[in-house]
Amino acid sequence: MQPSNTTTPQYLYTAMVQVTKEASVGAAAVLFINQTEKKHLQYHLGPDTKHTVYKAELIGLSLALHLLTSLQTQLRSYIVIGTNNQATIKALDNQKPHPAHYLLDLIHDAAKKLHAKQSLLRNKNLTRHTNHNVIDLQIHWTPGHMNFLPNERADKLAKAATLGPSSPPNHLPKFLQTKPLPHSITAICQAHLTAIHKEWKRRWKASPHFSLIRTIDKSLPSNKFLKLIDPLDRRQSTILTQLHTSHAPLNHHLFCIQHSKSPFCPHCQGLTVETVTHYLLQCPHYQHECHIL
Repeated sequence: MQPSNTTTPQYLYTAMVQVTKEASVGAAAVLFINQTEKKHLQYHLGPDTKHTVYKAELIGLSLALHLLTSLQTQLRSYIVIGTNNQATIKALDNQKPHPAHYLLDLIHDAAKKLHAKQSLLRNKNLTRHTNHNVIDLQIHWTPGHMNFLPNERADKLAKAATLGPSSPPNHLPKFLQTKPLPHSITAICQAHLTAIHKEWKRRWKASPHFSLIRTIDKSLPSNKFLKLIDPLDRRQSTILTQLHTSHAPLNHHLFCIQHSKSPFCPHCQGLTVETVTHYLLQCPHYQHECHIL
């Protein structure tokens, strides 16, 4: 990213990542002044079953503002905070309550505090100071992994933060120094849903119907079947369900429920059991229909 202003900016870049292998979330911010790294902060949020990457991105912005506020010098050029997530930038203007909204409030408060401190540094002899429009603070979107040193450095620090280490508590914003962050309802619900799906697949594979349906549709268990029956009416979806569960009115099933004297196919001279697989794919009596399908 190259700003249009000819004045050298005081870069402060943030990057937030989630590392699937470790299944945890970390955030980091690194301060570059005149293209030289000065400071950085890292924070380990915890497992991805309790925290979201979106929350980590907001924490990264908080760390960035905290780094700027901790400076005891006057910021004379414009300041660029970079992040590789557009949703975070858009959320800064979102005033409607949504998950992790309290972090947005903390970010806005931190920005006001930064402006107030810079106002005080510029006007040391004045008793009053303002908390807005004191410095040119910009937040830019920076694509990840584009060989841009500040972003690559912050990304590396964020990956390290997923493994557990955080910066010393006294270097972090106050809300990160004592109590751990509240767990994310979104992350907990997603983790619970993942666990339910995993258990559902385990039980389904242990079901006696699994081997029967697998001969027809190897993608199960999945949402493919629900999408398949969506455009069908009730009668059609019922027939399809019966075929999938081997409860179709064929001799094999009718014999099991004592509604047929024989389980064999009436077109194969009593040599082959009339199963769904045989009826749909193997019976020579329906070769023409199979060819059309």
